[in-house]
Amino acid sequence: MKKVFNFNVLVAIILLFGTVACGNSNSSNNSANDSSSANGDENSNITSVSCGNDSGAAKYFKMFSGGTYHMKAKMVGGGVESTMEMYIKGGNMANFTEMGKMILKDNKMYIISDEAKTVMVSNTTPSASIGGGIETDGMTLTGSGKDEFDGKNLPYEEYSDGEGNKARYFLDGDKLAGIRNINDEMTIDVIVLILDQNVPDSAFDVPSGYKKIEY
Repeated sequence: MKKVFNFNVLVAIILLFGTVACGNSNSSNNSANDSSSANGDENSNITSVSCGNDSGAAKYFKMFSGGTYHMKAKMVGGGVESTMEMYIKGGNMANFTEMGKMILKDNKMYIISDEAKTVMVSNTTPSASIGGGIETDGMTLTGSGKDEFDGKNLPYEEYSDGEGNKARYFLDGDKLAGIRNINDEMTIDVIVLILDQNVPDSAFDVPSGYKKIEY
């Protein structure tokens, strides 16, 4: 689990999502929910994902580790409440928040301000370029239980990395209600509003007409 505004804090919030996810991301197995911003009840856009014979949280864990997904979520914790939308595909990541946009691709990080019409660009390592999503590497199923999550008493399955970092996957029926990230520094609830595998290539487009600032 990584850490949680100005742009520096935006980066921290995005990296926080390094936490948790059907091996093969074949489009024939992808859910068909519309990935655009929802009208009305956003929770109606949470997909019930099918990943072989897996049930419960395991199918969502496998979806995240497969590396192709779209998630809109509300993050609560560390004194911050923020909504963010994330697209992951082919080792690329795009993350949209109220503060701005971040795109990781081609070993570069782009922080985009539509208001200022600027793009801050920096080099990253290959490992960082594929990071920023829900982290699953080194995480194994270590327990289960029930706890309050987003105002409901829900069952969860807990994944841990053996180093004090935990991710509790809360289920509301067969839907993923969200993920509670727990480490020594803070606890962050990621409340899922939309979850599917519809990831358009355009999600990773960097505006060509904006002023570029290298840093």
